[in-house]
Amino acid sequence: MKKINKNLLLRFVYGGVSIILLIMAISIPQLISQDQDISNFTIAKEVAQEIIIAALAACIWLAAKFYQRNLGQLKKIKKLQDNKGQLEASLSEAVKHIGSVNVQLETIKSTLSSLKDYPTSKEEFRSILKYFTERILTIAKADWVVVRILDLDKLRTLREHTETRNSQVLMRPTIDNKHLVNSKFPDYQILTSEQNNLAIKIFVAMPKTELKDEQVLIKAILNQLEMLFIIFTSKYYRDNCLKK
Repeated sequence: MKKINKNLLLRFVYGGVSIILLIMAISIPQLISQDQDISNFTIAKEVAQEIIIAALAACIWLAAKFYQRNLGQLKKIKKLQDNKGQLEASLSEAVKHIGSVNVQLETIKSTLSSLKDYPTSKEEFRSILKYFTERILTIAKADWVVVRILDLDKLRTLREHTETRNSQVLMRPTIDNKHLVNSKFPDYQILTSEQNNLAIKIFVAMPKTELKDEQVLIKAILNQLEMLFIIFTSKYYRDNCLKK
């Protein structure tokens, strides 16, 4: 059964009542002038006509007020229903966002807390670089990511690792270090570690995608990776900090 449109029904009823009253207002004077019984009353026909027309006009006015009041109530109800729908949508979006953030926080927590030892060899650091790149690929939901550690003075690549989703063949142009530093890749998303007083910096390149909270998490991973690289390449660390 179809749901009745109350607004349409109200308009139909008001229109019908108004038409009936209007017809009566037009017809009554003619009926009075033709009715001999009424013409013999002590009240003049003109007065009777005016009284009846005034009564009909009052009825039309009351019908209009009733229509306006109920129409206003229907509009308020419609507005409340719309607001309710918007609130429900906003609440659903907020819950979805909170759930997504919780998942991402768990990802970053597991990523940053998974390392129990600092790297002591190239193989160990390469394994860490691969692991962090995989986490970035998961967070960004991209088809591929390239993580590159650069010597900013010489624009030389110190380390690099690429990960693709589902082991697909990577189809991308060569990423030049000079352009990478200057972020001259409008078709790709470029993020970097955030320390500005170092001669190295870590870059991640991926297909253009919308990153919100994910950007913060990815930069946190890059910062952590940068710190691990500094520790790994530190002569002081090698000579004095490692357990014998």
